Amino acid sequence: MNRSNVLVEGDMFFTFMNSARECDITTQCIDPKLPSHSIFTTETFADAEEIIILDGNVPANSHGQFTNSHLEDFHKAGIRIVVDIPDCYYSQDGRDKIDYWLRHSDLVIIHNSRFENIISSHRVMLWPGFPIAYNPYFTMWTDKKDQISFTGSNHRNREDYKQRVGYSGIKVTDLMHSRERPTNSISRYSDYLCPLKESKFAFANGFISNKESIIVGRAIETIASGGLLLYEVGSDLNFFFTEYQDFIPVLNIPDFIEKLSFLGKNETVAKSIASSGSKVLFEEFSSSNFWHQIIDRLNSN
Repeated sequence: MNRSNVLVEGDMFFTFMNSARECDITTQCIDPKLPSHSIFTTETFADAEEIIILDGNVPANSHGQFTNSHLEDFHKAGIRIVVDIPDCYYSQDGRDKIDYWLRHSDLVIIHNSRFENIISSHRVMLWPGFPIAYNPYFTMWTDKKDQISFTGSNHRNREDYKQRVGYSGIKVTDLMHSRERPTNSISRYSDYLCPLKESKFAFANGFISNKESIIVGRAIETIASGGLLLYEVGSDLNFFFTEYQDFIPVLNIPDFIEKLSFLGKNETVAKSIASSGSKVLFEEFSSSNFWHQIIDRLNSN
C-alpha cells in the first residue's frame, strides 16, 4: 500500500490496510520516497500474490506518488498494480484519469456509476467507496452520545446546513475546517473517526450539478459507524443503497431540518434505517467481497 496522501480526509491508507487485515491479507506500507532499488532489498514481497494499491487522484511522478520507473519495476517483479481514483469526476478529468491509469496498472477502482461506457470493462471496478473493515468503525446506536456531527471541509454549502441545525436547538458536533478555520483540521484518522462513531446522525453531500456528483468518503464512513446518514439528493449513493431504507435523502436545508427533527423524536425509526444501511454495507460491500473481486479480476486479466 502506497501512502502518499497528506490530508486525513483523503487517507486511503487507513481504510485499505484495515480492510486487508480483516481478510488476513499481509500488508506493508511502501514509501515512494525510497530509491526504486531499495523497495526490493528486503523481504518486502513474499512469493504469494503481490498487489500494490495506489492513489489514482494524481499521475506518477507528482505529489508524493511513485515514479514511472517505480511502476516499471513493479511490473518487472510481477507485482500487480491496483489504482483507486477517489475523485473521479464525470464532467471534469475523470475519463482522463481512468485512461491514464489503465495504461499503467492492472485494475482501476472508481466510485462513480456515471461512467457507464467504462464500467463494462473488466479492468474497471465500481465500488461505493474505500473498502471498510467492520472494526474499528462500527458502534452500537446505544453507545452514541452526540446528536449530529459535521466533519470535513466546508464545501457545497455545508456551513449553511450546520448553522441552521444550530438555530433549531439540536446539539451539533462541529469539526468542519476551512482556510479560515485550519485548527479544525485532523491529522490522525482515529481522531477523525471519533465524532462519526459517537454521533447518531451525520450530514454529507457530494452533489455538484445534474452532470456531476460524487459519493464522499464520509457518507460510507457514517453508514459504517452505525449512524444515520442524511445525504443531499442527486448523488450516486442510491445506486448502491436504498433511499429511506438505508439512508435519508435531503432536498434542501428546510427539508433537512424537518427530517432531522422528526428522526430525533423517533429514534426507533432512525436506528432501524441506520442498521439497514450498515447491514447492506457489511454484507454486500464487505472487505471479503471487495478483495475477492479484486483477486478474481486480476486473475482473469
